[in-house]
Amino acid sequence: ANNSLSHTPSTDWPCYTTAGSTGAANSNIEYGGIAAQGVRQFMDDSGANNLEVGHRRWLLAPGQTSVGGHGQQYKWSPVVCGRSVLWVLDASSAPKSPNFIGWPSAGFFPIQLEPQGRWSVSFPVGVAVNVTAATI
Repeated sequence: ANNSLSHTPSTDWPCYTTAGSTGAANSNIEYGGIAAQGVRQFMDDSGANNLEVGHRRWLLAPGQTSVGGHGQQYKWSPVVCGRSVLWVLDASSAPKSPNFIGWPSAGFFPIQLEPQGRWSVSFPVGVAVNVTAATI
């Protein structure tokens, strides 16, 4: 309705609802990929304005117990594209284990999934971590 995607939609957007705004704030939102391509884009999480790789970290958050998604595919001849929404912020009382998840993971890792040097570490949702003294 707005030809735009946002984690914080404005209340003056056509079709705005509080439930939709809550969903946008707690979800990964993607445009352009089709089904699994959308998840791959969340994991790659490229973009100069996205140094925090939040989409990937939300997917890999330790203790995550509930994830839900929806995708649609559209065809505008000759282009086929899609949209994906994946609810990822689950603040349930799940055990916060493991303490962190690194991407790429330790050990052998498929080169096709290497995120172009944009490595990340995911910590449990709601856990504050000070990494100022971390070394790589």
